[in-house]
Amino acid sequence: SSLGPITKVYKNIYDIYDSNTKGFTETIPEPKNSQPDVTLYLSQRTVKEGQDLTFTFTRRGDITQELKVTYRIGGTAGKDDYQIGDQSNQSNQSNQSSSITIPANQKRNEIKIKTQSDVLVEGLETLELSLETSNDYTVGTTNPVQGFIQDTNVSNNPPTLDPKAITGEKLKTYPEQLTQGADLSKLSYQFLDYNSPTVRAKLDSALNLTNSVFTNFLGLYEVDDPNTGAVNGFFPGDPGYAEAALSRRVQNFYVKAGGSATNITTNGVFAKNPTPEGNPSTINDVRYLAPFLIANIGSKDITAEIGEIIKRSNSSAEYQDKSVAYFSFGAANPGGMSQIKHFGNGIFGFEDLPLNVSDRDFNDTVFSFG
Repeated sequence: SSLGPITKVYKNIYDIYDSNTKGFTETIPEPKNSQPDVTLYLSQRTVKEGQDLTFTFTRRGDITQELKVTYRIGGTAGKDDYQIGDQSNQSNQSNQSSSITIPANQKRNEIKIKTQSDVLVEGLETLELSLETSNDYTVGTTNPVQGFIQDTNVSNNPPTLDPKAITGEKLKTYPEQLTQGADLSKLSYQFLDYNSPTVRAKLDSALNLTNSVFTNFLGLYEVDDPNTGAVNGFFPGDPGYAEAALSRRVQNFYVKAGGSATNITTNGVFAKNPTPEGNPSTINDVRYLAPFLIANIGSKDITAEIGEIIKRSNSSAEYQDKSVAYFSFGAANPGGMSQIKHFGNGIFGFEDLPLNVSDRDFNDTVFSFG
């Protein structure tokens, strides 16, 4: 058994008149040739530069012999961004197969990976470990276990980024000045002759940071005012805002991420979007587009699911079983709170759970347009 030795309890049921009759127990030992099952766990998923990511390797089953477990290191963090501690019982070959030994008569061993502080503004980086198969054990944790590294200066004194790092001649972000590490109450874009292949490359790169159990849908919708988020006379927080906003979604832009989805966008083109009439050289004649998330959409059709969300008045009460729409204008969300965070360098992330039950890691759909 992967749970260790099994104890059976027997009771004498034949002599019911003899009160002195007692049962007995028998312990069935772990078979000599059974393979242990190895799992991998990360105690704290998000750390700041300079802190440790602690990965724990645990085996179940036979522990009488030492066990060498092989794993692979991956993620977006570079070799200079971390250092693996205690080299005495493990080999370290970054981004290649490495190993750790669980000593005899012990169930677990751990690796502390020290993240390195620097002055660079790198945004959220990832570091992940994956168990590799072996003839000596079975793999209980089949998916990579991913940790996140935040820039050192995010929490105490968040810098205001130069808006030119995000906003340029072909892309404008509202608000233009964004604080790294901050939850956002509003976010929208203006795509001015933006090159679609460039947009896709930026998106595909950021989507690799997504880590969600749910399969989510990321879309864009048109707002009339980038400061208020108003749509057809409805403001965020008004009854009917979700219906008005989702009715203005960009039809040819489509992203699914997290869960069982392939983190890749479609070839949607949303550059050069003047309104049908007016002077296209003025700013009011180019659409303002805001991101939204349909959380837990799974494999459902987006048009049909939007209809169901509207019928439920975009309630998050059954978020585990039914999809919910979250908008970049926080007042429009169930609970009226922000569901989006800026990680820096124009990278943003949605939280796909109601904030009162979420882990607030905001990495459930990570995206960037430049």
